[in-house]
Amino acid sequence: MTGLLGFGAYILLFVSVFYFGLKWLGFIRTPGERNAFIALWLAGGFVSTVVFGVWRGWIYLGVALPFGMIVGFFIFLIADAIRHYGADLTIDPARALWLSALIAALIGHFIEIHFGIAIVATRTYFWFYVALLVILGMNKLTEASAPVAAPLRAEPAPVARPASNRRKNRPPRAGAATRRAREAVEVSPVPVVAWTAVTTLIGVTLAFEFITNQIGTPNSLELVNAALFTKGGEASYGVALLFGLTWLIAGIVGLGEEYSPRASREVLGYEIALFVVLAFTAWLWFVLLQTRWLTQTGDLTPR
Repeated sequence: MTGLLGFGAYILLFVSVFYFGLKWLGFIRTPGERNAFIALWLAGGFVSTVVFGVWRGWIYLGVALPFGMIVGFFIFLIADAIRHYGADLTIDPARALWLSALIAALIGHFIEIHFGIAIVATRTYFWFYVALLVILGMNKLTEASAPVAAPLRAEPAPVARPASNRRKNRPPRAGAATRRAREAVEVSPVPVVAWTAVTTLIGVTLAFEFITNQIGTPNSLELVNAALFTKGGEASYGVALLFGLTWLIAGIVGLGEEYSPRASREVLGYEIALFVVLAFTAWLWFVLLQTRWLTQTGDLTPR
């Protein structure tokens, strides 16, 4: 779309992103490793283009070139990992994990846009991930500064007291009940309700898309049963599985953020029940309102 100069800028952008990502991650340490990465990247694309061009035709160049580049990328990673196996890491594990996740997302984007169409949403994610990669790679993400301590003042030396007096003045130890009270987790429904609202928006969107009157029935229960468990007149559980896994994963993610090892089973059960009841009830009400219109006779297009 952008000609030869645009193609060169496009390849330079991606190879630069991956190069700096690997450099910050510790995979590229020397000029030799940098040259090896660039050589494998370009050689992989060239070899793949020639092979696919001779085998399937030159119309496959647009897919063969990035495919070979990613293959060269992986060859470099595997060779470098084997070469430095057992070496001490000089990078913070948490930072390394984030950099790895961002690089993986960018690799996925690079592969995806050559088998599909890069649209505004995917390009926005790309630039957002690149920005995060640069911020983390250059250590520009810092925590809030600690409060400045008050200046120290000279204090008089403590007067020694007999051991008996120290024991008398020592505060009593907190009992088990007091310690449990201090460690008790305060139960607040606000985080669970907030995450339930997010999950409900996802569930309602899926319901709007997949709860359809494919059999033309005037009965709402038959409509929902057919939409969830049939396809083309035969049993199919794909849509029901989509809803179930969405709720399950959303519950694990949301409740996992709020879970504390100090929380009791009663607290965890309360949060799970709140999430399940609220999310399912909101979804059910939406489905009932939607099926009311879908079960009417006549042309359903305006509805």
